[in-house]
Amino acid sequence: MHKGGVHGLKFNVLGAVVLALCVTAVVTALERLHLLPHEPDKFIYDWKVSLLSKTIAAQRRDIAIIYIDDASLSRYPYKSPIDRALLAAVIRAVDRTKPKAIGVDIIFDRPTEQDRDDALLDALHQAHSPIVLIRTDAKESGVRRRALEWQEHFLKSADKIVANPFLGAEDSSLSLSDYVIRDMAAFDERDDRYPPFALALARIAGDRQYPANQLIDWLLPPADGREVFLTFVAPALDKVSAADDGDELVPPFMQKALSDRIVIIAGDMAGVDWYRVPMTVSNNLEVPGGYIHAQIIAQILDGRQIRDLPEALTIAIVFITTFFLYFAIETLGERHPEIIVEFAVIGLAMLFGVLLFWLFRVNFPSSQLAMVWLLAALSGKYTSAGLSRIQNRLFGE
Repeated sequence: MHKGGVHGLKFNVLGAVVLALCVTAVVTALERLHLLPHEPDKFIYDWKVSLLSKTIAAQRRDIAIIYIDDASLSRYPYKSPIDRALLAAVIRAVDRTKPKAIGVDIIFDRPTEQDRDDALLDALHQAHSPIVLIRTDAKESGVRRRALEWQEHFLKSADKIVANPFLGAEDSSLSLSDYVIRDMAAFDERDDRYPPFALALARIAGDRQYPANQLIDWLLPPADGREVFLTFVAPALDKVSAADDGDELVPPFMQKALSDRIVIIAGDMAGVDWYRVPMTVSNNLEVPGGYIHAQIIAQILDGRQIRDLPEALTIAIVFITTFFLYFAIETLGERHPEIIVEFAVIGLAMLFGVLLFWLFRVNFPSSQLAMVWLLAALSGKYTSAGLSRIQNRLFGE
């Protein structure tokens, strides 16, 4: 701490201002250049989502998911690609329930038996409900050009809405991908050939507003232990015929529950289209892609979004945090361990960010506070020493 009473206090304030200006300039520049490591932000954000996301009062009545998993295909000679006649039977059964829309979250990038491929196309052509299919492209690793060509032929023959299945990617050049899905797909309104899968289904339901911010605003299950969305798993049956009506796969009592809902038909095979999400990082579990799409659809229908803190307010918080961090260390550092003072100041700033998320669904990037702590710790002592020398020359102290 600078000595000299009032003069020392003034120099502490001056040092805090100088350091805060320098740190704020560096942190802002790193953020604008996408050079700020976001690992601290991811860790804190995932815990905020896990603990503070909205818990719904009851299971949603507008979205349902039908999974075809390993058990569903246990009596088939192969599990991938999913048997096309089985898919055709499920689509027929769901279509009879008069859903708002059917989304098929399964890639069709290779042929199987011709009669079963044809059965799926027939089911798609005969369906009265709006249907959205998804496509992959060269960005998807391991997809060959021949597979893409067959996919395009199949989707053209199906003559249905085609959507982009991709989920959000890392946006920082220094981020190490942890394969946790936090964002929805970016969408350019000027190129609407292949809208995001969730948006295409939400549009059919009457909502066209895609969130400006790509962060997914997750919903947590209700207290009664049910899933967020009505969820069925197709039972294990012997290989169905190409003309099967699907009543055994989607029994009538299930069909009654699907009316007037968006119904997603998705695979749930081990290791295929599975992802970690913020709510599962503590136990390292994964969820199927169909579940993530359902969460995004619900967000679009509800008009919810998580907003990023405006840049001006972010800059102000970085400046204020740096100022108080330096000032607290200089004024309290002789009576309390510096690490305790640092924890207290940074902890209060982090708590403010948590409150913003909880009360207003505003996300404050914690990585910037972590950088404030690092830069202040590295340069604070030099700032203090330099100001002490100036103070001694001016006041002889």
